[in-house]
Amino acid sequence: MEILELLLREPGLTHNEIYSELEGNRNRVLEAINDLVRQGYIREEKQGRKRKCFLTKKGEKALLDEAFKRVDESLRIIQNITSKLVAEKAMLEDWRKASGKALLNVKITEDMPLEERIKKVEEVVEGTFGLLTESYRNMHRLICEVFLWKERQLAPECFDPMKIFIGFTKYGGLYFIPAGLLIEQKWAGSALMP
Repeated sequence: MEILELLLREPGLTHNEIYSELEGNRNRVLEAINDLVRQGYIREEKQGRKRKCFLTKKGEKALLDEAFKRVDESLRIIQNITSKLVAEKAMLEDWRKASGKALLNVKITEDMPLEERIKKVEEVVEGTFGLLTESYRNMHRLICEVFLWKERQLAPECFDPMKIFIGFTKYGGLYFIPAGLLIEQKWAGSALMP
């Protein structure tokens, strides 16, 4: 897979360039390239004395299949970890206390301009919730990209995952609600960070 991934990033590499990038045993790398050519994952084009390598459709599909496996494995790990974290009530309470304490310990003085006070609080909020917020944002985007891909194809100019609210049905399914609708209905909640 390493050679296929390399050719996806940099199509048209020669055997020597692939070998230089991978820094492995030269004979094994060249043998692996030849195997991938025989199996139809790579095609070669001769340009003078050099043979340049390119992915075939079969090679692209193999990479896509591998990517799906990796995503599946990663999501299973995330699901297991988050399930355990949510189940640990004591840990959640500790996190709540620590984040509350961090906010209370923000050093604000009377002579500080309002903008500076807000910035100090935002820094603490970002530090405390930053990773969690960024992870949630990435998962939101991933869910939208996976489940709403047809909408993206039909109207790419209208597709913006950050303008979609995801809710959960009582049976474990997902609701996709345009944020504009929630704003119109005044159902939008408050934001912790901009």
